[in-house]
Amino acid sequence: MFKNKIILIVFLSLAASLLLLNVSQAAGGIFSGPGLKNITGGYTSTASNAGLSGQADFNALAINIVRAILAIVGIVFFILIIYGGFKWMTAGGNEPKIAEARKLIINAVIGLIIVSAAYTLAYFVSQAIEPPPAPPAPPPT
Repeated sequence: MFKNKIILIVFLSLAASLLLLNVSQAAGGIFSGPGLKNITGGYTSTASNAGLSGQADFNALAINIVRAILAIVGIVFFILIIYGGFKWMTAGGNEPKIAEARKLIINAVIGLIIVSAAYTLAYFVSQAIEPPPAPPAPPPT
């Protein structure tokens, strides 16, 4: 049990650090050094050529954070399903271990269904919050 808690803590720490890396990157914290200006400059010039401002508003940032969190949680539940299957296969006919593995798989599937529903809800909310795209500018004459 102690080993499982350590594995879970390490995995959640890794997931949180990747999420923070994503948020920091979106805020421009990582790619702000002088050696990487052409990376962000390329994105900025591409955005300006497409007619975009290049600045994300709070709604878009919040939507992306929610989507990232739900994706990470979905991956965790998928890994739990695989782990439950592994526990079931290695139970060796031991009924208490099989029951524990079955319970883990059922709970992980329920969690995956809840995360899928939350992701769908977040998608529809994001479609309602985000303003419609601006019509394309007429070509210069």
